[in-house]
Parts: sequence; structure tokens; C-alpha cells
Amino acid sequence: MRGWRGKIGLLVPSSNTTLESEFIDYIPKGLSIHSARLPLSEATEEGQKKMEERLDVAVELLTDAEVDAIAYGCTTGSLIEGKGYEKKIEQKITKISKVPSVATAAAIIEAFKELEVKKIDVFTPYIQELNENEERYLEEYGYEIINMKGLGIKENLGIGELKPVEVYEEAKNLVSDDSDVLFLSCTNMATFDIIKYLEKDLNKPVVSSNQATLWSLLKKAKVSSDDLKLGTLFKKNKINRGSIK
Repeated sequence: MRGWRGKIGLLVPSSNTTLESEFIDYIPKGLSIHSARLPLSEATEEGQKKMEERLDVAVELLTDAEVDAIAYGCTTGSLIEGKGYEKKIEQKITKISKVPSVATAAAIIEAFKELEVKKIDVFTPYIQELNENEERYLEEYGYEIINMKGLGIKENLGIGELKPVEVYEEAKNLVSDDSDVLFLSCTNMATFDIIKYLEKDLNKPVVSSNQATLWSLLKKAKVSSDDLKLGTLFKKNKINRGSIK
């Protein structure tokens, strides 16, 4: 029987080709993953706003699978209206589904708090308008951006085609000595296979959109993630031992 330990629901942009595959490769045994897609072809502010218009239907479809927790797997799409928008998304999902939910932007803030960081280097594949939205959002939460670089990729499928080695090299060259953490932003950018190498080479924690989302989602589902090799964030996981499945 699949999902005997729990069923995870994912809401992903329709052109995202990375999030599901990374979760499948790393998710703890006994969990199953079930997805619904939200329309998005271009990684733009306009495109991301349209995703929320279809959110109700997508959540209802996931609810039919009786999932135990749901993630809204889009970084800038869950912070597009600034601080608090991520909570609005989560509340909407939970109201419909009656199960815990997490938006990627909320998971990132939660991860930064867990790691007790304040100064951030940010690497993204985004165009400038999305970088500006994200920078403003992080600053609203009190974080200082030391360096930030985007690749200017508008087509979301193009983001999914980035090779991990490209992300590794670009991000490594961006990082400064002054930052507390490197943040790799975008759920369609592959990061799971390079996190441990970046942490070792840079001697600082690395947070990625997919990593933070999985970390937070497993906590919502009350499933231990201590055995996952996904960097410092997972080593610091503090699930109440009485609730572990």
C-alpha cells in the first residue's frame, strides 16, 4: 500500500518540472506524493497572480485524495503581495482542505528563523520584477540582502532545464563572507543534489525553496526527516518526538 505513512499534496505551477521529481527522490519511505497543477507558463508577476484564481479547484481535487498536508510550491507566487500574503494562501488552502498547509515563502521564513540567520545571499533564475518582489518581501521580514543575482529567465520551462552544476557554479561565485546563509530561490530550480556540496565548500548553511518546503511540509504531516541528507536545516529539525510517525 502506497502512502501507509502519510499522503503529501503538492500544488505546483503547470510548467514546473522539478519540484515533484526532487521530492520523490528524497521523501522518507512510506509517504506518497499527489499533485495538482496551477496554470503558469512564464515566471512573471502577471502569470503568478493568475495561479491563485485556480487555487480553489486545485485544492478540492487534492482533497479527494485525502492527503495529510498540502504545499503551495511556488516561491515568488506565494509572496507576490508582500509580507502576510503567504499566510493568506495557507489559510485559503486549509479552509478548503481541512488539513495543514504551507506556502513556500512561509517555509523559507520559517527556515531562516530555525537557522537564526539575518544576512542573506540570494541566487535566483528570475527576471528583475520577481527579484525586486522577493527582495522587498525578505526585507519586510527584517532580513538584510548582501548579494542578489537573477539569471533573467522568463520561460518557466527554461528554469527547469537549468543543470545543477550551473546553479552550483553561479551561486558559489555569488556568496560573500558577510552573509549568514545562501538562499537558492525557485521551486523549479534543481538544488537537492548540490546543497551538501555548497555547504561544505562555503562553510555556511544553504536554504533552497524545495528544501525548505519539504522540511516544513514534513513537520506539518508529523513525519520525521532526520535521516534526509539535505543540509543543515534538516539536521536541526525539532519534531516533537511524541508526534513522530
